Amino acid sequence: MGSLLRASKALKPPKYLSPFFSTFRSNNAYDSFGLTQRFCSHSRQNSKETATIDLSQYPTEKIRNFSIIAHVDHGKSTLADRLLELTGTIKRGHGQPQYLDKLQVERERGITVKAQTATMFHKHKFHGSSVGDANEPSTFLLNLIDTPGHVDFSYEVSRSLAACQGALLVVDAAQGVQAQTVANFYLAFESDLTIIPIINKIDQPTADPDRVKAQLKSMFDLEPTDALLTSAKTGQGLEHVLPAVIERIPPPPGSSNSPLRMLLLDSYYDEYKGVICHVAIVDGALRKGDKISSAATGQAYDVLDVGIMHPELTPTGILLSGQVGYVVTGMRSTREARVGDTLYHTRTTVEPLPGFKPAKHMVFSGLYPADGSDFDALNHAIERLTCNDASVSITKESSTALGLGFRCGFLGLLHMDVFHQRLEQEYGAHVISTVPTVPYIFEYSDGSKVEVQNPAALPSNPKKRVTACWEPTVIATIIIPSEYVGPVITLCSERRGQQLEYSFIDSQRAFMKYQLPLREIVVDFYNELKSITSGYASFDYEDSKYQQSDLVKLDILLNGQPVDAMATIVHNLKAQRVGRELVDKLKKFIDRQMFEITIQAAIGSKVIARETISAMRKNVLAKCYGGDVTRKRKLLEKQKEGKKRMKRVGSVDIPQEAFHQLLKALWHACAGPLVAVPIEGERVFYFPQGHLERVEASTNQVIDLPRNDLPWKILCRVINVQLKAEADTDEVFAQVTVLPEPNQDENGAEMEPPLPPLPELLEHSFCKTLTPSDTNIHGGFSVFNRHANACFPPLDMSRQPPKQELVARDLHGNEWRFEHVFKGNNINLNNELLYFIFDSHEDWDARSTTKALAYKRLEGFLSSKRPVAGDAFVFLRGGNGQLRVGLRRALRPQGNVPSIINSSPGMFDEVLSAAWEAFTRRTLFTISYKPRTSPAEFVVPVDQYMESMRRHYTIGMRFQMRFESEEAPEHRFSGAIVGIEDADPIKWPGSKWRCLKVRWDQNGTPSTPRAGRVSPWKVERFKSSSNALIAWKKIRCHHPLILLLALRKVEWSYISCQYIFIRENCEK
Repeated sequence: MGSLLRASKALKPPKYLSPFFSTFRSNNAYDSFGLTQRFCSHSRQNSKETATIDLSQYPTEKIRNFSIIAHVDHGKSTLADRLLELTGTIKRGHGQPQYLDKLQVERERGITVKAQTATMFHKHKFHGSSVGDANEPSTFLLNLIDTPGHVDFSYEVSRSLAACQGALLVVDAAQGVQAQTVANFYLAFESDLTIIPIINKIDQPTADPDRVKAQLKSMFDLEPTDALLTSAKTGQGLEHVLPAVIERIPPPPGSSNSPLRMLLLDSYYDEYKGVICHVAIVDGALRKGDKISSAATGQAYDVLDVGIMHPELTPTGILLSGQVGYVVTGMRSTREARVGDTLYHTRTTVEPLPGFKPAKHMVFSGLYPADGSDFDALNHAIERLTCNDASVSITKESSTALGLGFRCGFLGLLHMDVFHQRLEQEYGAHVISTVPTVPYIFEYSDGSKVEVQNPAALPSNPKKRVTACWEPTVIATIIIPSEYVGPVITLCSERRGQQLEYSFIDSQRAFMKYQLPLREIVVDFYNELKSITSGYASFDYEDSKYQQSDLVKLDILLNGQPVDAMATIVHNLKAQRVGRELVDKLKKFIDRQMFEITIQAAIGSKVIARETISAMRKNVLAKCYGGDVTRKRKLLEKQKEGKKRMKRVGSVDIPQEAFHQLLKALWHACAGPLVAVPIEGERVFYFPQGHLERVEASTNQVIDLPRNDLPWKILCRVINVQLKAEADTDEVFAQVTVLPEPNQDENGAEMEPPLPPLPELLEHSFCKTLTPSDTNIHGGFSVFNRHANACFPPLDMSRQPPKQELVARDLHGNEWRFEHVFKGNNINLNNELLYFIFDSHEDWDARSTTKALAYKRLEGFLSSKRPVAGDAFVFLRGGNGQLRVGLRRALRPQGNVPSIINSSPGMFDEVLSAAWEAFTRRTLFTISYKPRTSPAEFVVPVDQYMESMRRHYTIGMRFQMRFESEEAPEHRFSGAIVGIEDADPIKWPGSKWRCLKVRWDQNGTPSTPRAGRVSPWKVERFKSSSNALIAWKKIRCHHPLILLLALRKVEWSYISCQYIFIRENCEK
């Protein structure tokens, strides 16, 4: 070891590093505040601290504490990055956008979750007599706190403002004042902070700073001349921000000569140091080695380490009055670090600080370990995480279905989702969560009142009859464009809202306030609001009073036993619908057992919805080959008695996906056979050129937007996929949220192994294309025998005629009833229904004369869905026998409403601006599309794109390509490549989008148009069909002549008699 140490001391830096060493040692940014640093080896002998900051040079007159507050995605974190770079706290081009967003969940979601503190040093010539020489610049200590912008994390904002004397109110120059801007302004105003308005993103094409200044004046009475115009991305105008902070924001109060009082702002757990506390020194001074006590617990601690965040933990040995930093005291339990606590020197008497208001929990949910044996590990993980998130309330509870768990209170749904994600990412805890609920107040007949957070805690005993109940309400603030006022008023009315205020901010934006029940907004209100306003609405709320309401407890019973984890409290008017939805979801995802399972939704003793999962049966009659019929009856009766006994002692296993799974199978069936939607976690290439092309096709207008140096393809990660359907027409659409990858190198795109394929969702389904006569009020249609036997329950052939009633549900859970009838050759027309009969001739057997006819009372379905000729009915039967029905719309262009809308920052005419913003800032953005009008071929999986790039395309090369038409689910048309060139060499040079110029062998049709240019990943190699068999896609025939046609060489023949389609050649 000694020889190694001597050798290391003898080493000298190479000559080519000498300029770098000399530049580093002469860095003025470090000398300005007394920070010196030198390079050293990582040996233990040289590991002692060599970097020191003398905080005694910064009295309170040279300290400024300020925070950055804004609406979500208005540029808070980016502005913080630029200020850190401007002061030399971090290096320029550090390669980590949003430097203060340190959590994995923050980087994945693109939002700030935790408030982060950073200390900066900046020289400025202060025009005041109290700070040094007025002619010489002084160095100021600036404590910056970056705060979240979402309403669910407003408690983080309020705690951060307690340590500040000023705030930078950041407003987007394009979007203007939003709901959370209003909420954060009043938080800062109530804290008596100096507010500096900053209008950010002035480099955007749609920026309008004058309009934003007028909004700030009309809503907050902030003078337009006080606003600073900046662009955090380009750095424009940032040179005025820090001088304004020093000149306008007052220094912190307090004196270093007073007894120590410091406020505990936040804490987190470190595996080596224990609990690390973030504190603000109000009075006095704190030094390493001091002994301090807690006003809340009375326990005493030794100060092991003290310092500032610069921006990482930097020991200084001392903290003075007005400064913000960290302290390590050796706390080992998170219960000792109480946010808002006052810490002081032991053996001194001080008056405790006011602290913080307790968090108001809006949403409650049960958390249970996925494996019952992991309760202790989950308890440990929650204890560690709540040290860093003091706004979560935790109480232990038990469930008969899920075992031991916790009842957790959150500030909102996003807060709950982020907490779950942090549990899994930071501590590896896998949990089962119950349906989120809100706290209610119930009054019983004996006059007692109780607050109920867990629906299972509400007694069902009729002796304790509920005489009155109250539910919490909120005051919601909604800011929307003026054209969306009508739909928003309708939405709030449907959610039992009461309008309190309605005004106009300017000629383009409306301001609305509603009192809404909390339960109506915690699930899907924000998503609905964003949907009906094309993503332009901003929403914020604050808790209000309780109001009396008609509430009932909805229980879910399995075989007569209540499942307390699935109990919920709903309004009496919505109990029927909610109960039916829960019962249907459970039936779909609970596996069949050897005994019958009864699923019921009940209010007290009244059952309002029921489904039954039939038992799996063994064929006990297989060994009987005739003889007395009583033998068979005895076997069946014995089996029946055994099923009854198993039902009494059997248990039902509810899979976790029964709580969250969507109707993906029906959605994919309605979307079409050639539609492929990316899956979560998959990497894709996004083509802005194709996105813009779809927008132009949907709106019938050419959109000329600046490209802003946007690449022609962007490598992205799929974060979320939502499959949806329009409420009135059932036309399906998808919303795909993607995040641009940091490394856009195409060559490294294949390094990641592909994701495992998704399991097959469909078991049995068939599709019936409607004719003009099928769409009239009394239409009916035939179904092939093989489809009827596969999708429908078996008919009772002893009835005359054999028929049954079928109940099918659509994508929205609406119930539709069908009559399934089996008849022979003699079919009498009914006066009420007109229907058509088509021979099926299964397996080309002339003796098979059976027909399966599905007809129904279509008046309600047709008037609701409005299908037209060419649309198709889709029937689907799941593994548990549940029947679903939907509509697959015919392929047709849409010319009035844009079918592709990007959710950020706004309308379809800003597609490229939104993509450019997401690409440069590495933020999330959402792409919406309708498969039946605009296929999502501009979002291409990486493996599909890379495979196409490995092919060698030449002029004259033959290819084939798949199309969907009304005659068949899939056609393959062939052609030849006649050119390889850029589709738009001026705007998109080098782009592979539609770079192949082709000539088709067959002319296009209205149902299958064929473009003159295609993309390489859409084509397939041409395959010879000389030895191929016939591919029958749809066959309906009346005569055995079809067999004779099949025995001859027929290429692409179409027999108009009943849609005969023969795809390829056939040899006799």
